[in-house]
Amino acid sequence: MKFYFTFGQRHRHVWPKFSHTDENGESIFAALIFDKDCVALIEAESYGAARERAWKLFDNQWCMQHDNLIDARLQYYPRGVIEVPSSWEATL
Repeated sequence: MKFYFTFGQRHRHVWPKFSHTDENGESIFAALIFDKDCVALIEAESYGAARERAWKLFDNQWCMQHDNLIDARLQYYPRGVIEVPSSWEATL
């Protein structure tokens, strides 16, 4: 199931979790930013499991959990929905 998490005005998470090697053998790092201008999408088996995952990933630095996008009111989030990769827990 999909669950959506919003963030408060001062909540900001910058995660340089992704890296890969280019054709020259150079490491390339990319970051994802979760803040007040986006909605985080977390896939989980239940509402409670999604909430546990949010606590693990964002600690207490998130605002609301939503069951659907209508409740999240996307017009207030100009960066839209950003999916949280399931592999992130392994890198924490």
